[in-house]
Amino acid sequence: MANLGRKIFVLESGPNRLDLFTDVPEHSCQYAWDPASPQVGWPSVRRALRRASAERWDLAVVNMRDYCFLRRHASLGDGIWRCLQAAVRSPRQLGELLVFARLKRSGTPLALLNRTDRGGVWDGSDWFFRNSHVCFIRELNPDPRWPVLNLPETNRWARKWAGIGRSGITGKDWGKLLPISLGLPDPAPYPPAGPKEFDVLYGHGADFRDKPLRDRLLGELQHECQRLNLHLKLVDRVSKPEWIRLMGAARLVFSPPGVGWDCWRHYEAMMAGAIPLMTYPTVLRHQPPLDGVHGFYFAPEPGGLGRGLESAMNRQDRFPEMAAAGRRLVQEHHTWPKLREYVIQATLGAASRPQP
Repeated sequence: MANLGRKIFVLESGPNRLDLFTDVPEHSCQYAWDPASPQVGWPSVRRALRRASAERWDLAVVNMRDYCFLRRHASLGDGIWRCLQAAVRSPRQLGELLVFARLKRSGTPLALLNRTDRGGVWDGSDWFFRNSHVCFIRELNPDPRWPVLNLPETNRWARKWAGIGRSGITGKDWGKLLPISLGLPDPAPYPPAGPKEFDVLYGHGADFRDKPLRDRLLGELQHECQRLNLHLKLVDRVSKPEWIRLMGAARLVFSPPGVGWDCWRHYEAMMAGAIPLMTYPTVLRHQPPLDGVHGFYFAPEPGGLGRGLESAMNRQDRFPEMAAAGRRLVQEHHTWPKLREYVIQATLGAASRPQP
């Protein structure tokens, strides 16, 4: 599959950017509309429809859409009214559905992506999910029923209009769900790590202080480092080059969860030559860092950080080996080019399998 997936149609739907396939030099990506344009009118929608059907695409990638015309428990009249409003005020809301329908009708392999902190399949992407070949979710619940639990209740008129012809979610739908990581867009700025200057590094920027778990863990981290006589380096906001240098100078980088479990710092720390100290995962992960191999995990309840930190420091002789293994893991699986290859191969593989 190395030569496949070179012609990709990119449909950015909803409020979020499809960052993984933005400005990709190694593929021929055709955007439905200009990613930099704040407004999409009917002329842009018509051009996107022509692009979608002008040639054969290896695959199309679509991101999660939140806006739903035919909401749960709402009347058909309400859905029609919302469609009419969109036709006048926001043609893009209808254009996203029309372009997706054109791609589906042409038989293009379809990948649906949700790389936001908010996991699951959103109401507005019900039709996208049911008709895509693969759905990649960053914060993917290990129980496959949870990401799609709300979809069986989607408005019955929506199911009929979309031609779904059934209610409920089946094992076939659950099988579409695959995890994906946040990863790193550009591994180039990460040089080999320098001499170690401190034991634990934690970057607690001002935007993290409204997160109760991080607030509590910061206090525990300070207490435990003092108890274990460890050199703790706390930094607020620093430049990206300085942050990379500091990570390379640390043995451990404290990387607690934010809104979701997956975090930039997991991958930044490993790429910089440090070892991430993370809470036990709450999500299904793609090519995860392993405990004691690429990083260390601790229980998030009070006392868990102290036990995890003490256990980690008892294995200091393995730190160089772990740091090297973590850097290899990111390079092989968690850079954006590697994640794009993962999306492309999984989608083309799913599209080539006979459908039951």
